[in-house]
Amino acid sequence: MNSVPPNLGDILLDLFLTRKRKNPCFSLRAFAKSLNMSASHLSLLMQSKRALSEAMQEVVATKLRLKGSEKTIFELASRYERSRKKPQLAKKIEQEWAEMSAAQSAEVLTLSQRARKVVLERWECLAILEALSIPPLECEAKTLADRFQIDPLFAEIVLVRLQSVDLVSFNSGKWRRTSQSLRTGDIPDASIRHHHREYLQLAQDALEGQSTAERHITGCVFSCDSRLLPQAFTRIETFRRELMTFLETSQERDHVYRLSAQLFRLDKK
Repeated sequence: MNSVPPNLGDILLDLFLTRKRKNPCFSLRAFAKSLNMSASHLSLLMQSKRALSEAMQEVVATKLRLKGSEKTIFELASRYERSRKKPQLAKKIEQEWAEMSAAQSAEVLTLSQRARKVVLERWECLAILEALSIPPLECEAKTLADRFQIDPLFAEIVLVRLQSVDLVSFNSGKWRRTSQSLRTGDIPDASIRHHHREYLQLAQDALEGQSTAERHITGCVFSCDSRLLPQAFTRIETFRRELMTFLETSQERDHVYRLSAQLFRLDKK
């Protein structure tokens, strides 16, 4: 296992998204302003294209009010980012991280797992990935940002995350989807649950914001023999695959949709 500190860009992105979940209007620019830096500088940090100086590291940690292990992890990630061209220093920081993880019995993820975890947890990642399947099959970040009404800088960050797991490529100023697929078998269950919560919230938004010509939300309550549930789950998966195949057959696709299915128990015993 590749025992390296968490990516500084991922830490900053997680902190931003935590604040955005509490206040949906919270923007990347507002986050950058709270850290005494420009939005473009913050974007470069989140994309791992720039490192924090030691002095700025302290300023940002203070502005974020990081304490205890959170601050320690942030500092390790920041130092590791600065050590890219110093192999001996990088190795020392990796050892510090390995010892810290062992002492806290923390789950250590590989670089690939971390990147795919970020992609899975944010709905914008898979939405933008799927938008690249709509003709003309290649887009600029701003075009994708406009489609989903998100900050262009955030769209760039999402695309870089997708690129880090080989799901998209960048050429001549435009992004294109690759033939790779997202592997989720080794992603922590907490990230899978977060993934579904994101889409459940979007379904609530669609319930109020989209007409019945644009969305279909239905449900029923019934009693059942729980011994039949494994067969029911299989039928749901078969239906999901068949419907997706049917809707993707057209060469004139023009929108990105999400199909979710929930079958859960209402009684408590």
